[in-house]
Amino acid sequence: MLDNAFGVSGVTHVPDSSPLSRRRIIAATTIGNALEFYDFLIYSFFAAQIGRAFFPVGNDVGSMLASLATFGVGFLFRPLGSIVLGAYADRRGRKAAMLLTLSLMALGTAIIAFTPTYAQIGVFAPALIVLGRILQGFSTGGEVGAATSMLAEAAPNHQRGYYISWQMASQGLAVLAAALISFTLTQTLDKAALASWGWRLPFVVGMLIAPMGMYIRRRLKETYAREMVPDAQRHPESALTELAASHRNMLVMSTLIQAGSQITSYIFIIYLPTYAIVQLHMPAHLALAAVIVSGIVTFVASPLLGILSDRIGRKPLAWGSRILSIAVAIPCFHAMNLQPPMWALVLMLGGLAILAAMCAVGNYTLVTENFPAKVRASGMGIAQAIGAAIFGGFAQFTATWLIRVTGDSLAPAYLVIACCVISMIPLFFLRETRNVQLT
Repeated sequence: MLDNAFGVSGVTHVPDSSPLSRRRIIAATTIGNALEFYDFLIYSFFAAQIGRAFFPVGNDVGSMLASLATFGVGFLFRPLGSIVLGAYADRRGRKAAMLLTLSLMALGTAIIAFTPTYAQIGVFAPALIVLGRILQGFSTGGEVGAATSMLAEAAPNHQRGYYISWQMASQGLAVLAAALISFTLTQTLDKAALASWGWRLPFVVGMLIAPMGMYIRRRLKETYAREMVPDAQRHPESALTELAASHRNMLVMSTLIQAGSQITSYIFIIYLPTYAIVQLHMPAHLALAAVIVSGIVTFVASPLLGILSDRIGRKPLAWGSRILSIAVAIPCFHAMNLQPPMWALVLMLGGLAILAAMCAVGNYTLVTENFPAKVRASGMGIAQAIGAAIFGGFAQFTATWLIRVTGDSLAPAYLVIACCVISMIPLFFLRETRNVQLT
């Protein structure tokens, strides 16, 4: 039984109102989600080494583009994961789905960690890397909807913004862990060792930590499962059928709104170190040190922004983050090209991390709260996964390609501005959900 997790109408309730239980849900969801995103993101920190090992096309830029394209492949399979695993989460429960996603992520990470290089097994090497990225993308696509739904459903009505904000905080934790490990390796290993075997170590670490996440998640109480709702037999349609029939407009708007948060997260937080290393020829350890600060800022700022959204609403955060991102994109990239001192780079990346967190927290709360419980994991997960595939997964590749084609080092800033403008359109139509009772 699910400890009275829901009533006869299928409306979600908190399974245990004690502060200890709620803190456990936040901790378990955050730690598990951070592990998922760590495994998914660590690839981008070693894109250059992976490109030379598995995609030897004759020059570093070409290998880098091939490697970043493979990073993007994971995003293409996130929508499929969100459809399959989101429906599973709405039918069997958030906890069941979150255990499955972590297992799939560990498998994909293990494949990348132990695949021989192109020089050793030829074309099978890049094929296996792509397979590993497919499994990682499929897993992450299902993780976001299930984890965010559980956070929303466990929260008191007046604190949902705070609870949901831990979804973004966990991603900041993942960025921090990935950057710390990358920084340590670049400081302790020479280039030959890093290119030969050192880049594999972070994937091994992620694979080995996964069982801890599984243990933590097994101790959670379920917040919603359609199979356990008493009237489910009288309404047997699947979550996907109901989404298509009754929530199409919401799904479209929820997908478009992702443009802003995806582009700011992947350009401001993930891509800028690559930009600094490849385009500006900054030492890798300096760029990674700046990202460590971004991870810390994201982890700390996200819950505070969640509290703010509970005070002033979700839409003010969404509007403000996009307007500010548009205003600072060009000046920030221009400043980077002036080769700023380390303290200025750190300060700038910290500020951009706050904007990215602000945008994401507004997104997660608005989208999650606008879907009813029986389609929440599917709806939120599909919107986020498609948005990530279109606007996030290939953001680094597109930015690198635009610079190469146009010769304009500010091209990534124009990409940020365009996506933020696109993501403003749904804000005119989505309702404000602060203090709205979940259904």
